[in-house]
Amino acid sequence: MKKFIAFILLLGILPQTAPAQEFQFRAADIDIPYERYVLPNGLTLLVYEDHKAPIAAVNVWYHVGSKNEKPGKSGFAHLFEHLMFNGSENYNKDYFQALESIGGTDLNGTTNNDRTNYFQNVPVSALDQVLFLESDRMGHLLGAIDQERLDEQRGVVQNEKRQGENQPYGKQYDYITKAMFPKGHPYSWTVIGEMEDLNAASLEDVQEWFKSYYGPANAVVAVAGDVEPGEVYQKVLRYFGDIPSGPTIERQEVNIPMHAYDTYQVYQDRVPETRILFAWNTPPFGDREDIHFDLISSILSNGKNSRLYKRLVYEDQIASSVASFEWSKELASNFIAYADVKPGGDREQVQRAMQEEISRLMEEGPTTAELNRVKADYFAGFIKGMERIGGFGGVSDILASNETYFGDADYYKQVLKFVEEATVADVQATAKKWLSKGKHLLICEPFPEYTVTESGVDRSKLPELGTPKTSRFPEIQRTELSNGLKVVLAQRSGVPTIVMNMMIDAGYKTDFLSSPGTAALAMNLMDEGTKNMTSLEISEKLQLLGASLSAGSNQDMSTVYMNTLKPTLQASLEVFSDVLLNPAFPQKEFDRLQTEQVNAIKSEKSQPIAMALRVMNKYLYGEGHPYSNPYTGTGYEATVQALSRADVQTFYDTWVRPNNATLVVTGDVSMAELKPMLEKSLGKWKKGNVPTISFARPKTGTKNTLYLMDRPESQQSVILAGHLTEKYGDVPEVALEQMVSILGGDFTSRINMNLREDKHWSYGAGGFVFGARNERPFIVYAPVQTDKTAESVSEIRKELSEFVSTRPATAEELEKVKTNEVLKLPGQWETNASVAGSVANLVRYGLPDDYYQTYDAMVRNLNLEDVRSVSSTVVKPQEVNWFMVGDRAKIVDKLDQLGFDQIIEIDADGNPKTPALKQTEVEIKN
Repeated sequence: MKKFIAFILLLGILPQTAPAQEFQFRAADIDIPYERYVLPNGLTLLVYEDHKAPIAAVNVWYHVGSKNEKPGKSGFAHLFEHLMFNGSENYNKDYFQALESIGGTDLNGTTNNDRTNYFQNVPVSALDQVLFLESDRMGHLLGAIDQERLDEQRGVVQNEKRQGENQPYGKQYDYITKAMFPKGHPYSWTVIGEMEDLNAASLEDVQEWFKSYYGPANAVVAVAGDVEPGEVYQKVLRYFGDIPSGPTIERQEVNIPMHAYDTYQVYQDRVPETRILFAWNTPPFGDREDIHFDLISSILSNGKNSRLYKRLVYEDQIASSVASFEWSKELASNFIAYADVKPGGDREQVQRAMQEEISRLMEEGPTTAELNRVKADYFAGFIKGMERIGGFGGVSDILASNETYFGDADYYKQVLKFVEEATVADVQATAKKWLSKGKHLLICEPFPEYTVTESGVDRSKLPELGTPKTSRFPEIQRTELSNGLKVVLAQRSGVPTIVMNMMIDAGYKTDFLSSPGTAALAMNLMDEGTKNMTSLEISEKLQLLGASLSAGSNQDMSTVYMNTLKPTLQASLEVFSDVLLNPAFPQKEFDRLQTEQVNAIKSEKSQPIAMALRVMNKYLYGEGHPYSNPYTGTGYEATVQALSRADVQTFYDTWVRPNNATLVVTGDVSMAELKPMLEKSLGKWKKGNVPTISFARPKTGTKNTLYLMDRPESQQSVILAGHLTEKYGDVPEVALEQMVSILGGDFTSRINMNLREDKHWSYGAGGFVFGARNERPFIVYAPVQTDKTAESVSEIRKELSEFVSTRPATAEELEKVKTNEVLKLPGQWETNASVAGSVANLVRYGLPDDYYQTYDAMVRNLNLEDVRSVSSTVVKPQEVNWFMVGDRAKIVDKLDQLGFDQIIEIDADGNPKTPALKQTEVEIKN
């Protein structure tokens, strides 16, 4: 049996000591070994072995998408995907409930124009249950779908459509779809469909769709992880082998509409900036020229040295953001490029600049350096995806997608070969061929004979779980450099990636001593130029090394984060240390990012959830508290505009010190290898005195108050409700986490099952406790349809009140979330980045080094009294304040009948616009 060799081969791609510009990525060096089987009924099975964690990914792809719908029945493929999660004939319960009970992670289903897939990662001991469930909904579904379930999921999908269209630029893909493909073309309607078509979907439609497309001969099952191929085949044959293959499916041919001339369209939406978007029809997915367009998109907009970014954002500073991408599809693809014009900017100037850069690419082609950079970036992205067995871009996803689309799971090798072989002339020719006109300024083989096999599966119950394997969290190693910098290492062998996270005890709370938005702007500037390299040179070097670097903050910490490959660790560390120790904060970069941060604030003020998050802290903590500034950390327009480069330098000089920082490292490196590297690169970093921030008790002064933000024409109201609870460590955190899972944290939590699955008023609702060292917000959130706003408030009140009175957490609920938490632990630590995230929690909250090694025992030993006790401490319905974003004219009358002490209308910065609405009405009545 072939063993796991992919990453061993990868080590040959990057020489250990060669300079960055000599690294050569080769498609021939990349291999994902797998076994392929075809069951007698036509089901294709792909199996990949990866024994680094005791988990398995199960990825099921059906070769059916929205292009298979009939005119007038748009959105049906996606609606059916939702129905597949509502239970089958022999497990007539919610699919999420089953997976949450066995530790499922990366669980979802998605639909696009060409395929529908369902995927999950589970402990390998639960593989039989997942295969049972997937086979039951493939072969035994129709008896479980009735009118009630159809109506329920119709409502959920329609709310998903509303939620998408309620976002800035949320309708652009509807316009693009209709403009690029003529009426009747399989791509002339959107995946989510039209409201009237969704309303017209019937039970007969459901049955016909299932019978036509959901047979084994139209499906691929990919299983990856801690498994043995022969055993997996026997299991799949057992569970799936008795399902009839399904009818012959006619495959549609490539159909690229050719536009002889350019077209132009204008629409309006509630957005903060003008967006200029170019779209062209291009070759189908997997074609050599389709892959060229992936490279073209990177040349135009990936990284600071990309042409559109460098010209429009960095140099001319006439756009706040740019993007381009190849929207690949089976019959025809689209190449899309867009730019967001800075407020007050010249739309025509941006449009001209975009066209000039694209025309220059067509006429001159890319430079050799540009092409080498984007090739390296493409290969690095693919390699990093191979670290995961499941989820988007993971190994099971790669194999299943290539088998589904091309009938060959190895087709990714051809794609990588297209990338490797692409020349400057090739890319130029592709661009000139397809981008010169038609811009919008928006095969048949005999069907084999199949048979079924006898099955001895008892479908009256789920198979018993296998013996769970324990989770594996690496031991923590610590050391300290000569300058006081603490180093925490989680060593993991076998995967050639290294994650480094410099955690600085600063964060947004430091704005309390300076001005709102300072920390965010300062950290954003860290990688925008050093005393040795410009911003563009940093970006160029990182891409050649297959590395990425970012800097940012949360409430408590500021971080400089790098993800790189082991063969390029030394060279990557040189860039990391230069960014950390020698930031230059160039004035031109300060001016650019200051403007971008102001524009980001304006953008937040147009997005419903961000609007609520910006004002929440001000009223939960009260003025003068270190956490009272906007939760997003961006500050206010006026405070950011008033900042100077000196303020940023002061932030760096004050807080970015080795004695105020901890470096977290995760990956295939020993402490003996690592420490000398760090002493060489970071040992000269100088200590300094660091201020202390005192946290006084929050002064809120209100409860049962509604803070209302008017957003006219909103299709949904966003509701945030909550209050402060004890700081981290003052309540049992394990009990708190399980309590939150029961009430609002899981898909099957009380709040989500009420507002989404029962009422169909929301696409998703829940609750959580924000991460912070000191007092933290306990929050319930619910984006709901506008006409059910007041009713949703009442339901949230009921759920909170009953949770600490008449309907507390039950033993059954606790057992479910405990089992789920323990079983999903192995999957949570699959990648170095995920391990690094948990180690960061150890540092941020001062947890013991063995916290995650003993975590499963702490969860197992949790009892019902522990959860009920923490519930009474944390959940305080009488202290809840409410933050709401919606169309005031449509919702305020009903809200006034709900008994709020005050209803205060505030603007997007949290300032009262009028006297409290409820008080005003009382005065008028008197």
